[in-house]
Amino acid sequence: MLPKTFSQKGQALILIVAAIVGLVALTALAIDAGNAFSDRRHAQNAADTAALAAALAKIQAQSQSPALTPEEIQTALQNAAISRATSNGYPDSTVTVNNPPAASCNGTNGPYAGNIEYIQVIIRSTVDTFFAPIVGIDQLHNCVEAIARAKAGSAGSFGGGNSIMTLATSGTGFSWTGSGNAIVTGGISSNAGISSSGSGDFTVGGGVASNGNLSITGSGDWNVANGVSINGNFSHSGSSDFIVTSGGFQIGGTASWSGSGTKSPWPPTHLDTPRPAQPDPLDGYLTPPVNPGSCIPVNYGGGASHTINPGCYTGISQTGSGNLTLNPGIYYLDGSSPVSFLIDCETPQDVIG
Repeated sequence: MLPKTFSQKGQALILIVAAIVGLVALTALAIDAGNAFSDRRHAQNAADTAALAAALAKIQAQSQSPALTPEEIQTALQNAAISRATSNGYPDSTVTVNNPPAASCNGTNGPYAGNIEYIQVIIRSTVDTFFAPIVGIDQLHNCVEAIARAKAGSAGSFGGGNSIMTLATSGTGFSWTGSGNAIVTGGISSNAGISSSGSGDFTVGGGVASNGNLSITGSGDWNVANGVSINGNFSHSGSSDFIVTSGGFQIGGTASWSGSGTKSPWPPTHLDTPRPAQPDPLDGYLTPPVNPGSCIPVNYGGGASHTINPGCYTGISQTGSGNLTLNPGIYYLDGSSPVSFLIDCETPQDVIG
């Protein structure tokens, strides 16, 4: 009997089909994955520029006089980010802008989550595939994010580094009575009134904004670089100059000038929209440590210089010509007495009211 023979015809066809499938998969990996990677790089560049545009828009919005509301500032930075992303080919439906940052692309919170100084831009894009549908992949998805910090500098009516902000809503929130010269490289913002009766010159590198009145009775000159916005009345009865370099001089009430001194611009223009009260910028953001207790008063005058340490104080007053140095740390004020002093900090200090 003749032995059986097995035909191997057709095996080459099977191998060729398997090879074609493998080649298509490799082609899909090379072309489709390459397109997705290219889109990711482009989306990342778009997110980076959008975050920077939003940060710049926020700083510019914070520097306007009269001051914008927090909602208006948010709108400004949102529009700036979306406009920049759209100009790079990503419509607003693909862009998310968060200030402060929220969860990132992987759904977890990063180190800047909840920090109002940082702006997060997330872009989600979809890339259609050409060869991958053969293996069941019709689209590839990208998600990128960029974070930029928007910390106001010396310009602006309030906020920023080296500025003074008071949250009292009645009476005089900020008062200057000393004989030494004062330099605020940022701005001054007060939810109450502002008064000056000292003989020292007062230089403000940013702007001055107040929900109350601005009263000047001393001989010290005022030089404001970036606008004055007062909801209440302005009165001058001393011998000081009052110069606003740029940004305008607006008041919601009346303006009176007596005594000597140069005034510019004059008269001030009418403030059509009253400046809203400024919220506590640390509300919901900073939880201070427990009050250490044993609060004491500090009241210095004369020409001697003094240094105090972190702790609890019923009031801090420096009315003379000497320097008052606050060592680094957290200072608690119980609010029963006004705070009157000039801080010239070489290192950061925290003052908790």
